[in-house]
Amino acid sequence: MGFGAFLIFAVTMGLLVFLLAFLGATSGPALTRSLRVWGRRVQVVTALVIVLVGAALVYSGLNPGVFDRLILTT
Repeated sequence: MGFGAFLIFAVTMGLLVFLLAFLGATSGPALTRSLRVWGRRVQVVTALVIVLVGAALVYSGLNPGVFDRLILTT
């Protein structure tokens, strides 16, 4: 179960990094202009996601049974 989740994560992240590198290499300055325009919004959304994931990790560390029931129910 854990190894399968790791493989899904690794493949997904590898494809994402490859896609972003390909877009950066082929689009040139058009991508940097759009990133400047959307950069602040992307930072805010990213920070919000990181805070939510951190809160979920803290909550699961304090109450491990809750996430066990959510993930391991059959």
